[in-house]
Amino acid sequence: MTKTKMLTGASALVAASLAFASAAHAVGGPGTNIYGGGSSLIAPDMRNVGDCYGNQVPLVIIGTVLTGPTANETASTLPFFNFTGVPAHNCAAGPVDAGKTANYISTGSGAGINGYYSHDAATFWGDTVPGTTPSPYPAVSFAASDYGLNGTDAGVYANGGTEGSVTVVAPGVTPVAPQYGNPAQLYGAQIQIPVLVSPVALPYDPVYKKAADGSGVVTSYKFHLKKLNVDGSGGLILDVSTVCAIFNGQITLWNDPALKALNGGVSLKDTTDTGTEFATLPIEIVGRADSSGTTSIFYRALAAQCGQGANGSTYTEGGHNITYTNAYLPAGSKKTPPSLQGATYAGGVNNGPAGTYTQLGQVGKYTLANLSSGVADYVAFNTTPAASTTYVQGRLGFLSPDYALPAVINSGANTYGLNVVDVKVGTTVIEPTGANALKAFGSANAGTAILPPQSNSTGGYTPATTNVGLRSAPQDWAEPLSTTLTYSNAGAPVATPLANPTLLGSFYPFVGTTNVSLYTCYSNSATAAAIRGFFNYYLNDKTVATATTGLLAKNGFSPMPKAWTTAITQTFITPTKTGTPPIAPTNALNLNILNKGALPATGTGSQCNAITVGA
Repeated sequence: MTKTKMLTGASALVAASLAFASAAHAVGGPGTNIYGGGSSLIAPDMRNVGDCYGNQVPLVIIGTVLTGPTANETASTLPFFNFTGVPAHNCAAGPVDAGKTANYISTGSGAGINGYYSHDAATFWGDTVPGTTPSPYPAVSFAASDYGLNGTDAGVYANGGTEGSVTVVAPGVTPVAPQYGNPAQLYGAQIQIPVLVSPVALPYDPVYKKAADGSGVVTSYKFHLKKLNVDGSGGLILDVSTVCAIFNGQITLWNDPALKALNGGVSLKDTTDTGTEFATLPIEIVGRADSSGTTSIFYRALAAQCGQGANGSTYTEGGHNITYTNAYLPAGSKKTPPSLQGATYAGGVNNGPAGTYTQLGQVGKYTLANLSSGVADYVAFNTTPAASTTYVQGRLGFLSPDYALPAVINSGANTYGLNVVDVKVGTTVIEPTGANALKAFGSANAGTAILPPQSNSTGGYTPATTNVGLRSAPQDWAEPLSTTLTYSNAGAPVATPLANPTLLGSFYPFVGTTNVSLYTCYSNSATAAAIRGFFNYYLNDKTVATATTGLLAKNGFSPMPKAWTTAITQTFITPTKTGTPPIAPTNALNLNILNKGALPATGTGSQCNAITVGA
């Protein structure tokens, strides 16, 4: 794999804070600004894309929902991506549109959606210029989350109710604090679109033991792996059943016979390790403390693939039976199961072992950390033992792929030093790459493709094709938390396609999309044009959306299938104005992104004329 000059998530999140963050510094860059927040999975990639498209600004990371500057906020920069495809584009040479700036703050998916419904960046996204007096974003232009908003969520947006930590009133009702105005009335119809396909990776540190001699010289011992991938990634193999047992707290030791059986029938203990610690080395599972879309993808997959039932699930691996009760429920969740939650890692301190084992770990329980960066930081074995001291630790988590191998190969710097598990499905061992995740969407040629609402196989608008919902319903564009979904035009729930990709074949099992929530109506033509321009670039430009050489692929993700980018672009960004039956013009749906007071070029009326505030 060719190295490309860019920085993926692992290095991005620990880059030096910018010196320009001062009390006098204004939020955003020159020209027209748009303001997004939410998913930490997409955050480094969003910053990469924003710095190629427009003016370069920091990625801001916030650990909790805050209203002012705290030590949990950091700003980072990323080196520039040099796209060597056709046409070539080096982001360092200058932005595509110097008149626009795409700002993004990593808050976690839950806080992102709170900000979207409330349009209150100060309360739900916090101060966005670290080290200053409170200086939150002046607007909320979009939010990103790794779980889809369902019909109930869409109903709250349009009619009022409570979404997350936000209560919005019905149209025509004046809000009373802490209520918020009705978003449909203020910002137009709701839009929800998927913008990338992501595997959820299972990261671990290859080092499980560090021993310092009397003079302080440290010897590191690594898991004994039968075969690494060609690019040096992977090598540790688990199957879905074993993952289910580990993350349900049943398999708790790295020396378990099930792991030995899956990895060539040999122990994972370093062949040069003469100590006895490995025999009782616990698998400390690590997950998210905050409301997380990454968690929701992994949770949904385990709910669908680990089996349900009061008597638990039993399987045989490595010559013995393993029985567990699946704590991941079909309704899904943005957080790990309460019964499996242990201590919380505060970040920056107490990462290493207190003695023989871990500072926080509880056997069979999650150690929790904020954001993907917190999980990566805690999984990493970054503590050096004192002279004449031995530390052992073995942590296994879940996070977005851009914090570990193989995605970090493209950055040239694996800051956290993490590798990822390869998952065995049937007889096939699969890496958590964007290309492998994309396979879960099936094949249009084979008739197994997951398609957008009211679309033909190429994404063209076909009104009569309503078997997977309607384009006018935001909930029909993305899969929800749960293992089932109910399309807006159907009463019976159906299985969520991405919850169990293994049903379609030997596909990577933990897959989801990151979804962006947008408004239909923006406060002025410049903002509306910036939103359209940025997301058109994100979805369609080769610098970003090429399957192997673009920014998404280099971060470990996949662009959406072409049918999806076509449908999204034609429905919301640059609507098709003409069409030949049975292909109808999509702008007749009045979902194209406009500014308040604007009339669509064609269609049945204006969705923005009555808007008085705007995003």
